[in-house]
Amino acid sequence: MTFNHLPGAPTFITAPDSASKASRSTSPPTAASSWAPPASVDPSFRWDVNAGTFDVIGGNQAGQCGISDDGLKIAANVVDTDGINKAAIYENGRLDRPPSRSRGGCVQQQRLGPTYANAYGISGDGSTVVGLSYGAQGCGSSTIRGFKWTAAGGTVALTKVDAPSRASRANAVNFDGSVIVGWDDANNGQRRGVQWRSGAPSLIKRNNLLGR
Repeated sequence: MTFNHLPGAPTFITAPDSASKASRSTSPPTAASSWAPPASVDPSFRWDVNAGTFDVIGGNQAGQCGISDDGLKIAANVVDTDGINKAAIYENGRLDRPPSRSRGGCVQQQRLGPTYANAYGISGDGSTVVGLSYGAQGCGSSTIRGFKWTAAGGTVALTKVDAPSRASRANAVNFDGSVIVGWDDANNGQRRGVQWRSGAPSLIKRNNLLGR
């Protein structure tokens, strides 16, 4: 279809019907075992428009997915064998779960159950996954932190700008993982845009106005 039927307007390409793919595997093997996610969760997918392929990779739609520039690695989310939602990385037909920062857990989405961490993005080179993790206080904001994961450094919490009793989250990351952006809550609850450059946090401002 053509948007508004105007010359030069973008053309929308319709994805294959995912329902017709139900017979395809939605439970790729993980590092620990083979498993099938609960029927109540919605699996993630990878659609390659140029290749004309549509692959259901499993997991669930907590947090959000991200994909590396070469399309080979996907930051996703998965219900583990213990029934807990965790951030995951899809590669070579597998969903693997990086170690969580803690074992606090939070139950906010009854449909998905308890959650340790949610992935929100992956670097272009596929080396760094970022997102949100729940700490010892569970859903309490004082231990909700943005995190980053690398194979070399594991999962680490990102430093807050200030207001340690408030939450933060990492939303996206640049190609090599050196710059991460997200939000950082102030003591008064204001949600502020933040950037972590080589791990150091700073607020995103323009003319002394805070962004988000």
